[in-house]
Formats: sequence, structure tokens, C-alpha cells
Amino acid sequence: MDSICMYYQTCPIHSGMLEATETTYKRQYCYAGEESWESCKRFQVREIVGKCPLDILPDSPMSAEEIIEKYDL
Repeated sequence: MDSICMYYQTCPIHSGMLEATETTYKRQYCYAGEESWESCKRFQVREIVGKCPLDILPDSPMSAEEIIEKYDL
């Protein structure tokens, strides 16, 4: 089992963010194992529709389904 999210290299969430915030998200979601990836809203949306809007954060209060509906994905 890999310990880094399979989408890590192509996830744009890591650009344009404060370094401390980016580090926190990476530690909490990207590097924390499969259970943590699966709690990431970006991961969830990407698994369902193959992409995720740039402005969605891993801890978005919206469900994956709400994100998909809101962004008409």
C-alpha cells in the first residue's frame, strides 16, 4: 500500500497556497495513507468524475455530490 495519494503529483491544490497551510494539508491528507485520502473532498470528487475544481479544499464542508452538482461536473 502506498503512503502518498495517487493524485498527489497532479493535484493543483499545492500551488498558490501559504506554505504552512500547504504543509498541513499534505500531512493530513496526501501523506497520511488511503483512509485519509478517501476523506479528502478533492480525492472523492476526482474518483467520481475524474477532475476537481481548483478552489475546492480537501476539508470542504460540501459533500462530493454537492460539489459535483454545484460545479455541474
